[in-house]
Amino acid sequence: MMTFSVRAPRPASVVFNALALLALCVMLGLALVWEFAYGHAPDSSGQLQRLAYLLAGAGLLLNLRFGPSPVHYALVLAAALGGTVAAGSQVLSRLAPGAPALSGPQASTWALAGYAALLVYCTFMLALDRKASDNAMPRRVGVLTALPMWLFLIVALAATTAAGLRCGVSACPAPGEGYAWLAPEWEPVPVLADLQPAARAAPAPLAGAPR
Repeated sequence: MMTFSVRAPRPASVVFNALALLALCVMLGLALVWEFAYGHAPDSSGQLQRLAYLLAGAGLLLNLRFGPSPVHYALVLAAALGGTVAAGSQVLSRLAPGAPALSGPQASTWALAGYAALLVYCTFMLALDRKASDNAMPRRVGVLTALPMWLFLIVALAATTAAGLRCGVSACPAPGEGYAWLAPEWEPVPVLADLQPAARAAPAPLAGAPR
C-alpha cells in the first residue's frame, strides 16, 4: 500500500497568510463603515473591487485551511489583476479632461494600492512556498490562525448582504440613487459635503441664440 506524505507549511507561511487575510478583513470592514457610517455607497465598479478582495481572501483562506498551494495563490493573483482593472479604470476616468476635481485620494486609489500590494505579496510567497503542492485534505489550524478565517467569513457575509441591499438582482444604481432593497428612511445619508452627488450644470447658451 502506497502512502503519500504531506509537507507541512512553513511557520512563516502560516503567519504571513494569516496577517494578509486579517489585512483584507480590515480593508473590507473599512469599506463597509465608509458606506453605512458616511453614506458613500459604491457603484458597479466599487462592487467589482470588493468582489476582487473577497476572491483574494478566499485564496488566502484556502492556504490556511488546506496548506499553501500554487492554485490558491493563482486565485489571489487573478483577483488582484481583475481588481486592478476595475479600480484603474475608475482612477483613469478622474484624470480625463473635464472630470471633476476631487480632494485627497479616493476609495478606488486606495483599492488600487491594495491590489498592487497583493501582487507583490503573491510574488514573494510563491518564492517562499515554492515546494508547496496541492492538498485536498484539510489540516488542523490553531486558534490564532482560525481567528482571521472566521473574521473573514463574517466580513464576507456582511459585504454580500450590503451588495444585495445596494443592487438587488439587477445592475447597481448610480451614485445618489439609493438602494434597491432598502427603504429610503433607512438609507445612509452622506455626512461629508464632497460625497453629495453634484448637481448637473445647465448648458451655456450659444452665442447669438435668442434669449
